[in-house]
Amino acid sequence: RVLNGTLGFINTLDALKAWYLARELGCVFGRAAAASIKHVHPAGAAIAASLDAAFRRAHLLADEDWSPLATAYARARAGDRVASFGDFIGLSEQVDASCARLIAREVSNGIVAPSYTPEALQILRGKKGGRYVILQADANYKPPLTEVRAEGGVTLRQARNTAEITPELFQRVVTEQARLGSELIPDLMLATIVAKHAPSNAVCVAHAGQAIGIGGGQQARIYATSLACAKADLWRLQLHPLASEVTVSGTATRTARFNAVRQWLTWDELDDFDRERLRDSAQFPPPL
Repeated sequence: RVLNGTLGFINTLDALKAWYLARELGCVFGRAAAASIKHVHPAGAAIAASLDAAFRRAHLLADEDWSPLATAYARARAGDRVASFGDFIGLSEQVDASCARLIAREVSNGIVAPSYTPEALQILRGKKGGRYVILQADANYKPPLTEVRAEGGVTLRQARNTAEITPELFQRVVTEQARLGSELIPDLMLATIVAKHAPSNAVCVAHAGQAIGIGGGQQARIYATSLACAKADLWRLQLHPLASEVTVSGTATRTARFNAVRQWLTWDELDDFDRERLRDSAQFPPPL
């Protein structure tokens, strides 16, 4: 159901991707989950978890008691703030006022969720001059087992991907390092689910219930790997206390602030030695 705004073609495709990714994460992990989709590609995905001081500092989050759903979206958005700019949001649970307040300050084109509290709906309807797209999904609906696509006058049909991502999937290890600690399995599951919903070739790096680097829709896996790992490296470095000391104008927007930190971390302001020192001392949240 369209509760607000007017849907476009890409909006519809993004909404479907966002909803099914968020719903699968929520069902698999039994926690509130969020997905950030941009032009049919996952830009971020995460499940709910507490937000530590380094994360709040890096993402300019007030020290308030954010709801579990709000933390899930904050973490999903933080996976790649550049790619998530103007995203379509998918949420696995009813949207509350806490999550709506967080979304209200982000640049986003729309949202899909199973339901909304009256206060949350009022907050979201105020975005984009009242044109923000708000969709309500039927949590009990199951899409057909056959997918149909028309392209250039040709109609194609294939079975929908119904693979279940479970811990048993990772019992078969094909790498030289064959022993996997049990603490790694949840992040491997999350990364695999994200890759399942991303265009091939796709690679996802995950940590502590959050996708921190996604490379999808690449012609070669090596490009997808390079892209995902570069994003994961930047995600980690932005948590360093020195990143919070990057100065910007007092009237600069949050987006300008994030861009300044990104520029400082990726351009010539840091040489390889300084960047390596940052990596060695960057804070890394513990596993869930």
